[in-house]
Amino acid sequence: MKKILTLLIVLFTITTSSFAQNTIGLRLGGGSQFGAEASYQHVLGSKNRLELDLGIFSSSYNNGNGTVNVSGFKLTGLYQWILPVPELKGFKWYFGAGISVGNNSYSYYKYKHVEYRNTMPSSEMYFGIPLNIGIEYHLTQVPFNISLDYRPEIGTNFHINNGIALGIRYIL
Repeated sequence: MKKILTLLIVLFTITTSSFAQNTIGLRLGGGSQFGAEASYQHVLGSKNRLELDLGIFSSSYNNGNGTVNVSGFKLTGLYQWILPVPELKGFKWYFGAGISVGNNSYSYYKYKHVEYRNTMPSSEMYFGIPLNIGIEYHLTQVPFNISLDYRPEIGTNFHINNGIALGIRYIL
């Protein structure tokens, strides 16, 4: 019985320590219509992790002929390498690459205050290849980390999106 209890305690300790640096939170900014993304990071080892970000947006823009209202979502998955910054305790920098997929839906098109429906494709799929580089700091008094990153992305029809984002995540 003692051996089983000891084994369970050891397994519990290993399991919880391996998930100790997984995070969940928000990535704020990032460019091209995405004001905030829900973000989850899953640690794969001491120097690697997966990051999943889901952004939902709604915006309007003028295309030169009138106003287009567009809404949609984008899911981004990244594989990242994590390295410490030796001179700065608590800081790490990271870089990675991945894929993204999303959908843009066009609701209507206005020209000179006249509304036209279905004059544009009602929706389109989006695929992209993002790169990522950033720095993060693990707060010592509370279970949060803060990050700042740059993410250029080339997407469908060679559309280029890039932006700087601030991440605030809770360490699970």
